Amino acid sequence: MKRAAVLIAVVLPFVVAPDASAQLEFRLFKTDDMLVVYMDKDHEYILPHLTNCFTNSFDFHKQLFDYTPSERVTVLLQDFDDYGYAGASAMPTNYLTIGIEPFEYVYETSPTNERINWVMSHELLHIVASDKPAPTDERWRKIFFGKVAPIPEQPLSMVYSYLTTPRMYAPRWYHEGMAVFFETWMAGGYGRALGGYDEMVFRTMIQDDAYFYDTVGLESEGKAIDTVPSHWSSGSTGGPAPRPRTGPSSSRSTAPTSTASGSDGSSGSTSGSAPTWTPSASIR
Repeated sequence: MKRAAVLIAVVLPFVVAPDASAQLEFRLFKTDDMLVVYMDKDHEYILPHLTNCFTNSFDFHKQLFDYTPSERVTVLLQDFDDYGYAGASAMPTNYLTIGIEPFEYVYETSPTNERINWVMSHELLHIVASDKPAPTDERWRKIFFGKVAPIPEQPLSMVYSYLTTPRMYAPRWYHEGMAVFFETWMAGGYGRALGGYDEMVFRTMIQDDAYFYDTVGLESEGKAIDTVPSHWSSGSTGGPAPRPRTGPSSSRSTAPTSTASGSDGSSGSTSGSAPTWTPSASIR
């Protein structure tokens, strides 16, 4: 009897468990600049809104930074966690992942006018700032047949990666500072650059006599201690501040894409004035 019970306990899960391969089905949705990959038909309700937000933000960034995409941005739309989040990279391809769960708004750590709009304004800036090539970058990408992602097994790949995507290696606080600025300006002034959370963090650090890292320390030791004040808070506070009259025009001069300097110092300037943007509310 005991042997039969053990046998049932071992065999039963394999009998009643659904076929994993039959459950996993990738669905695709394409536009001219975007490829959405999702796994649940119930997520299709958000595709029209996601497409509009993506197109609106991406067109704005393309015009402002004189950026021509070399490929579609692959967007992974998923629901894996308890709270929503997003991340983006331009290496080795342009991709963006979005968790469509409710966002965490406690202490206004991520104030948004609307979460999908906010995600696109923020994350697409990362892609444009990292992917926009200088003439030298384009030559290296042709030599290596694209952008190279470093792997631990091949340390020399770090050099190839820098040659093809040098602006990926700007400090993270600098990238996040730019993205936080644009998410705030493009939302009419509602975002982390003008939020109260960063001020609370720094006031608390002063009250507790906490250590403030310099720009080098933030990227080395600071992010190992606490990633929140190290990157988003420090970047948005120390980076270009939103200006109601000039908008992003003034911050463009400090962005990595403004001069598009290559690994050999060559540059390609960004020309033209800032495009017209109609935010959801005016900056006060």
